[in-house]
Amino acid sequence: MNYIELINQFWQTRRRVRLTSAEADLYFCLLQECNLRGWLNPFECPNGLICATIGVSESTLIDVRNRLQQKGFIKFVSGCRKAKSPVYSILYFENPSINPSISRGINPSINLSKEDDTPIYRSLSNDKDGLKQKQKHIPPDCPPAGDGELPLGIVSEDPLKKRAEICKRVRETYHRHCKGLPPIRTMTPKRQQAIMARMQEHGEAAVMEMLEIAGRSKFLAGQNTHQWTATFDWLFKPTNFIKTLERNYDDKTKQYDNGRTTAGGDQRKCFTGEYSEAF
Repeated sequence: MNYIELINQFWQTRRRVRLTSAEADLYFCLLQECNLRGWLNPFECPNGLICATIGVSESTLIDVRNRLQQKGFIKFVSGCRKAKSPVYSILYFENPSINPSISRGINPSINLSKEDDTPIYRSLSNDKDGLKQKQKHIPPDCPPAGDGELPLGIVSEDPLKKRAEICKRVRETYHRHCKGLPPIRTMTPKRQQAIMARMQEHGEAAVMEMLEIAGRSKFLAGQNTHQWTATFDWLFKPTNFIKTLERNYDDKTKQYDNGRTTAGGDQRKCFTGEYSEAF
């Protein structure tokens, strides 16, 4: 089973299984994260990254992933806050086109917070030929449609495509304005997570403004007594982002009694380790 087959299977299955837009967004988000990891399956993925990508709260994410697991699209093991991220497995239906039970409603007494032992799926894992198929099971009945669901036949916008477009714009803006800073060679998942987190906190306009301000700062470009240069990762740290946006690293100087001119207070903190934590 490859990426295209999984996507095709999703849309074939959706004709029979009613999904909310949030469930569809989560599925495509996890599919892309698995793809970014070279189809490592199962894989860890932090709640913060998913919430920032598809624009939901953590409580909504927990509810949505329970329902997506109940419908047989994924399996997951909950993580431990601040210690371990949840572990997800991408699953696929054995033969959704001939499964007559997939259009029936699910027993309302089933607790969606518990893992169901009878979904029809195979989990994906790596082997020398790509993806190995294993673990045949029986499909669940799907729950009835709820409020906020898309009508059948209506395609929701792919959140992963939107995320990629946003990160591309940020990367282009960074290279256009911050020519004195090290270029970005790879847009890693960690960087994408940082971009989406700052977007959610401040909005796209503020992110672009911060990059323009950083690009005008000679101090951040290495013209300082320590010959230190800011990086893309440094700029997108929460504290550094705000400080830069508030122009704390503009080309300002402070006069001292001995007649020397040195960097201002916030600029000097760059060398104390307070803001220099790397990704």
